[in-house]
Amino acid sequence: QTIIFTNSRARCHTIADSIGPRYAAYHAGLTSQERREVEKKFTEGKLVGVVTTAALGAGVDFPASQVIFDALSMGISWLSVGEFNQMAGRAGRPDFHDLGKVVVLAEPGATYSRESKVTEEEMALMLLKGEMEEVSPVHDVEQSSEELVANAVVCKGDLQALHEITESMVGTVEPVLDEMIGHKLVTQDGGKIVLSDLARVMAEHFIGMERLLEIRYLVTRVNDPIEIVAELECRETRDERFKETKDGGSKGKKAHRSGEPAGKEKKGKAGNSRRPGSQGQKSGGKRRKST
Repeated sequence: QTIIFTNSRARCHTIADSIGPRYAAYHAGLTSQERREVEKKFTEGKLVGVVTTAALGAGVDFPASQVIFDALSMGISWLSVGEFNQMAGRAGRPDFHDLGKVVVLAEPGATYSRESKVTEEEMALMLLKGEMEEVSPVHDVEQSSEELVANAVVCKGDLQALHEITESMVGTVEPVLDEMIGHKLVTQDGGKIVLSDLARVMAEHFIGMERLLEIRYLVTRVNDPIEIVAELECRETRDERFKETKDGGSKGKKAHRSGEPAGKEKKGKAGNSRRPGSQGQKSGGKRRKST
């Protein structure tokens, strides 16, 4: 069975329709029912292969013996070494195959953007020879507070064990313990960290300190739960837009209600950045027919 990676949803259908009825398109634009149907047919062997974008790069476990790269981009942006290796790693799963094959169909002279001076065959060599970058995430206050309460539950509040777990984590975390003590979310009793009921809610529902303080503030002033949810969603959207503006070099200030607790300026969480799903097409080389 084969997984074919290409750079746009439209091309998924073009390729799948061209090579036969036992191939199907699979991407984020399908409904959940359509995706489950493709997954079921592939697992049962009713499909020879699927043609997909980044939807299969991470998430769905399709055991395939072969991966074919029809394109080395997602939209108009080139794949990174990490993304390429993630996709190529779909070939030859340990519990299913002894050998996995990866085929790269690099088109000489092809590019996906006028701004790019790199051709597809040059990018193929760069990806094949490239090394994975070291993963070292930087956790902001919100994420660090989530980690702290989760780790405190694991080590049953033992402060020394908590420090050891924190030191063993990949990346860097913000020192949030004193701030959480200041907000009475946790207390320190000798060598123990005692979680308050609210801190346990943080651990159970993966809520960060800043988000929890917002909820606590709104609960004291708004009676309708629906209004509270709406206000939280509006603030999250506003904060995301503010972060995008700030990252783009614009200067602006967030408007907050007066009397809100300190530390309410919420930083957006870092996440896996998705490449744009634009319908970029190859240019600069003769187009290849799907067979």
